[in-house]
Amino acid sequence: MSGVTSDSLDQIKIYSPTTSGKIYTFRYRVKNIYDWSVNYSPSLGIISATVPTKPLNVQTANSLVDDKVIITWDAPSNPGGIGVTIT
Repeated sequence: MSGVTSDSLDQIKIYSPTTSGKIYTFRYRVKNIYDWSVNYSPSLGIISATVPTKPLNVQTANSLVDDKVIITWDAPSNPGGIGVTIT
């Protein structure tokens, strides 16, 4: 929800279309028969992205040290909003 100052079960903000690379932050609060929850949920940030172009120059190799396959590639021309992270 964006810019909402009062509590309501029918207030929601829909982002369509989203902006690629922008972080959208969400949180919520619930209401039951007794009243609203005291605290909001932890905030969650989601990065809006598009489908990236395929990586270039993909290569595979067997590791000579252990039983692993090594995959390497060149970064795609369009990473879809943020860079590709290898972990």
